[in-house]
Amino acid sequence: MLETVKIILNLLPLVIQVVQQLEALFPEGGQGKMKFELVVKSIQSVYDVSDKTLPIIEKMIDVVVSILNQFGVFKKA
Repeated sequence: MLETVKIILNLLPLVIQVVQQLEALFPEGGQGKMKFELVVKSIQSVYDVSDKTLPIIEKMIDVVVSILNQFGVFKKA
């Protein structure tokens, strides 16, 4: 469990950066699923993501997007 927490904490800055970059590239609404998949695939291309950590990473992406939306970071086009 501790190893999983370390992995997640190490990935958090990358997730935030990738989410923000994809939102800047694709600001149009209605593309959330595509952007989500791009974040997941980007992380998987760099890190060996196990079946155990993938759901945690996916939840982390959802939380990051939700928080950034709550703070108005993403402006709808």
